[in-house]
Amino acid sequence: LYVYDEAGNTVGESTGYGSYECVRITQPGKYTVEAYAYLGASVYNLRIGRPGSAVGCENATDEAAPAAVQRLIALPTKRSSALAAPGDRQARPQAAAWVQLAGLRMDAQPSGVPTLIHLPDTQAARASGLQALRDSLGLPRPAPSNASARAPSVRKQLVAYGKLLRRSGQFAYVAPDRLVRTTGLVQPFPPDDPWYPEQRWHYEQINLPSAMGRLQALANPPTLRPIVAVIDSGIVSDHPDFIGQTVPGRTFFSTALTNGDLNSANPDDPTTADTPAELSTNFHGTHVAGTIAARTWDGTGAAGVAPMALLMPLRVFNPSRAQTSAYDVVNAMLYAAGLDNNSGLKPARRADVINMSLGSNSTCPDYYQATIQAVRQAGVVVVAAASNDARNDLGRAVAVGSPANCQGSVSVGALNVYRQQTFYSNSGPRLSLAAPGGDSTTSSTGTGEPDLIVSTIGVFSSSGKRVPSIGAMAGTSMASPHVAGVIALMKYVYPGLTPEMVDNWIAAGQLTDDVGSSGRDNATGMGLINARKAVDVALQAAGGGAGGGTAPKGEVMASPHALDFGSHIESLTFSLLTTAATDEVVQAVSVSSPMLAVSPQATNTATGLGTYQVRVDRSGLPSGASAFPEITVRTSLRTIKLSVTVVKGASSTANSRLPDYGQIYVVALDADTGKLIDLDLSTRGVAMRQGEYRWSFQTTEGRNMLLLAGADLDQNGYICDSGEPCGAFPLLSDQLSRVTVGANTGPLNFALAPMGTGGVEVKSVGTGGASVRRVGPVAVRRMLPAPQP
Repeated sequence: LYVYDEAGNTVGESTGYGSYECVRITQPGKYTVEAYAYLGASVYNLRIGRPGSAVGCENATDEAAPAAVQRLIALPTKRSSALAAPGDRQARPQAAAWVQLAGLRMDAQPSGVPTLIHLPDTQAARASGLQALRDSLGLPRPAPSNASARAPSVRKQLVAYGKLLRRSGQFAYVAPDRLVRTTGLVQPFPPDDPWYPEQRWHYEQINLPSAMGRLQALANPPTLRPIVAVIDSGIVSDHPDFIGQTVPGRTFFSTALTNGDLNSANPDDPTTADTPAELSTNFHGTHVAGTIAARTWDGTGAAGVAPMALLMPLRVFNPSRAQTSAYDVVNAMLYAAGLDNNSGLKPARRADVINMSLGSNSTCPDYYQATIQAVRQAGVVVVAAASNDARNDLGRAVAVGSPANCQGSVSVGALNVYRQQTFYSNSGPRLSLAAPGGDSTTSSTGTGEPDLIVSTIGVFSSSGKRVPSIGAMAGTSMASPHVAGVIALMKYVYPGLTPEMVDNWIAAGQLTDDVGSSGRDNATGMGLINARKAVDVALQAAGGGAGGGTAPKGEVMASPHALDFGSHIESLTFSLLTTAATDEVVQAVSVSSPMLAVSPQATNTATGLGTYQVRVDRSGLPSGASAFPEITVRTSLRTIKLSVTVVKGASSTANSRLPDYGQIYVVALDADTGKLIDLDLSTRGVAMRQGEYRWSFQTTEGRNMLLLAGADLDQNGYICDSGEPCGAFPLLSDQLSRVTVGANTGPLNFALAPMGTGGVEVKSVGTGGASVRRVGPVAVRRMLPAPQP
């Protein structure tokens, strides 16, 4: 990936290892962007984000990254570390040969021990060494630039060395040495975790920054760390964001599955896949655990809702299996609560909160109800996801899935960035409250990426090695850990917290913001969880503000903090809210460009708080252009800026609701046999008409089916490969929902997005450096019949 200025000078390049390339530009101007395939061919998604949106982009033109100057941490592979045979003057360690070729110096260390690689002192020597590596690896030379072009920074050359040495295949990892510092349980927000900017929308939505401000103001901070049990697929235990964040967990399997692992003391998501990499786990439990309590303020990875909490990982899912036994879930709950279970063991200290981002479409079974009652009597709060089947018809026998629909569970639905119920979230009378769950149909950050929940995850490399990573997902599974994390914050400041207290405060609306219909409603329960309200209530219950200190006043905030109109959206909304009690009021809202028009939609005339509608007029933009105007909110105390992204496509039309992805194949599968229901529909494809893809077919009433759709851009007979648009009803996930055909089933609307956004977007972290791989659900990788001429 190359970027040139108007004079043809190279201002950014990314030619290193990995399937994700990124260049950050720091100066305004007109640029040419070139995507050059130096080997083979590929589906390529190019995104250009608003200023400040290039989170985690290594190929930056500044030197702000906290790296030690001119050295790398590396681990040669065992083969490369082997010493030459005695008397063999020609043999040499292969890793050392690459280091010498690049003009670098590597410290001597025993085999298997990390070492330091030192860069040359001069820019010219570094440039020469990098070119020698490129030539030896058969990579293209960077596009020529004239003498006026800015020389690459030391930071950029440091990253380039790491990528090129990794590409040699002689190192397990090579990454810049970074400066680290001590961390505390509570520090100021926003944290310095590099992926926090992508988490900002969902953490601001639950008012987490204000809650952390309240905790930071405590004169006598608590010291007892609450424990949250995560009953799920286990965790990537060596993830940098879990260092110091866990207590011993377990695996609960009642039958030997593919890897033969029965009940054991190991809760780790396996380090190697039981099946090919594309069929392996999506690290669901790791993602959930990271949202609850990822290590924060450590300059790496992502942030958690309650970093002062400890995680108890309890694994009940096997890789590649989207289902597990309810018997195993029951025993995991009992273990978490310190009660008798089939392992015959109990934890050293029971959990305070249980999170279950799992469920099924059934009424609450007796075994779940009895177990939840016993767990609550032991003092444990149970939080569960409402499920993702878009079951919002209250006439159905079941809406919220089990165990979330059991009495005593805090059941959690999902909201999008605009504080509205997501299209996939289940709802109904048993829904307790809601939290951000992510939505692939909205994008507000200006990155071009959808508004998903960003957290810890793992991937498998081509050799089958597990790599700690950061990923983006959507679902009520992602909403539930936000609530579990907030309850952990409450337990942190008030160790005497009981499940009954949580129930009463939720019912009274003391822990939530009212969203949707006034008062309790079936779509959002008692509303959106508010971390600051929850902490304030817990502190008051602990004795009028246990821990002392003066509670900071609230302030006006914008939600979301950015708006992305893309190339087809004409109208969006944002809300002006207060984080806690404050005298601050909104005095004026203005725009920096006539292409934007802002009008109050539902606001308080005295305070200016409420919802505002923003409309965009692209008529003044040239075709293919991007613009980044701002919305300015002036309050009685300060000024707030909302960044806006507007694109005018080459063929932008007023009624366009989606990008035109070309021919889309809709696949209807019999849920019981896996066979295609309508061969003709999946073969001929569907073209866009009036901004959307319309499709229909006939089948027998009562049939259970799965619905998915995608493009086959590389024409290999598969839809939904990496980079190809893909979607499923109602939500693209590793477990597609069944649709039972009625007399007139429909409409069955769902969203399409390039794989890596609608599925799982993975961003590697830790000693391996940062890169991105696109990983999607295996269910959509169905071989289609060969297209007919």
